[in-house]
Amino acid sequence: MRSKYCLLMLPAAAVMLSSCSIIDEDNSDCGLDNKIVYRLKLRTNIQTELETQLGTEEERPVAQALSSSLSGIFTDWAHDISLSFYDTDDKLYKTEKHTMDASQAEYVVYLPERDYRNLVVANIADAENIRPLDDTHPGDMKLQYDNLTDTLNSHTTGLFTARQVIEVCGCTETYYVDLYMANSCAALVVDTTGVDIRGMKVFTQDFATSFAVADSTYAFTANPVVRSTEIPLPGQHRTCHYAVSFPSRNNTVATASAVSQAPARADSQAESLFRIKAYITLPDGSVTENIISVEQPLLAGYLKIIKMKMKHDGSLTPESHDVGVSVTLDWKQGGTYEPEI
Repeated sequence: MRSKYCLLMLPAAAVMLSSCSIIDEDNSDCGLDNKIVYRLKLRTNIQTELETQLGTEEERPVAQALSSSLSGIFTDWAHDISLSFYDTDDKLYKTEKHTMDASQAEYVVYLPERDYRNLVVANIADAENIRPLDDTHPGDMKLQYDNLTDTLNSHTTGLFTARQVIEVCGCTETYYVDLYMANSCAALVVDTTGVDIRGMKVFTQDFATSFAVADSTYAFTANPVVRSTEIPLPGQHRTCHYAVSFPSRNNTVATASAVSQAPARADSQAESLFRIKAYITLPDGSVTENIISVEQPLLAGYLKIIKMKMKHDGSLTPESHDVGVSVTLDWKQGGTYEPEI
């Protein structure tokens, strides 16, 4: 989206002083200062999910604690922003980095007259486990994990991106570029009423490993294990763990909307779309493994709350029909999956 207002013709004497000759009609190398307004657009279900899944009086403290923990991630505010401009040959013309500290910011960018692809990423500077951007070529500009061999920590920032064509056509212009959230959150809330446990560790799997900014698609080249963060809930008979990561797979390919260019969903896989693995240590030291399979997708910018009820043996029972669970009592660490418990 842009608004255009062409400058009035100047007197001939003034035109002759211009850096571009009026005899040579090819002004493609003459640059202009263009205003570009970058706006963060948070499209999320977080309030609806909190109200519908944790809406009872007993659950309200959990909802408040989870909302508070995610407030710095699910927000239309960015600390930093990186702007990359590519010409029609996909060659990098210019990169700018700014401290934004706002939900909207306007920058004046000098660009010669031609078409550009503007790829934008916000909140990348302090993102844990995310590799520094490679913007040499638009196809290389990805948000991706730095190391997939280890158990990963949850994302610490909301990652926002945008892609837009900027047409510089010899007139003073103002462009508007909207950024959308590229990561999401899965939360596990367990009712432990009447059950005594020594501890619980929670991990998530089956989420995307990277996000390509140029075409707004997610890739699933590996199966990273993401360590969930536990929220302290003193005095509550519930536990809450959450993990912020890239989205899960879905039934449609993960491309951006042609209108909004917002990151969307990922392609399908058989059976569950993502898993949550909960390891519960009982008072006698034994561990119960619960592999929770979720059939509903987790979309970019969304929160998915999974609620379970714990039994005395550490096994979990789901409260939703689209969630399944496989339980192993007296589980022993080993095999191919060895989270750091």
